[in-house]
Amino acid sequence: MKIRLYQTVYDEQSLKSKSPFCKPLIIENNRPYLFEYQGYKKMHEDRLYEDCDYIGLFSPKFCQKTKISILD
Repeated sequence: MKIRLYQTVYDEQSLKSKSPFCKPLIIENNRPYLFEYQGYKKMHEDRLYEDCDYIGLFSPKFCQKTKISILD
């Protein structure tokens, strides 16, 4: 079973806070009101889902907001 975890990265701060367990998904964030939708759209356009069984996308603040580790 192949699982891929991505975390949206849109500036230096979000890159620094990226979990070491996630691959960076770099978005331009030219429309910040779309939040993570830009990441989902990029995943679809780049067809990142094709060679894995499960795929996940995390916000840069996921752990801070939920108090849950990405590994949980």
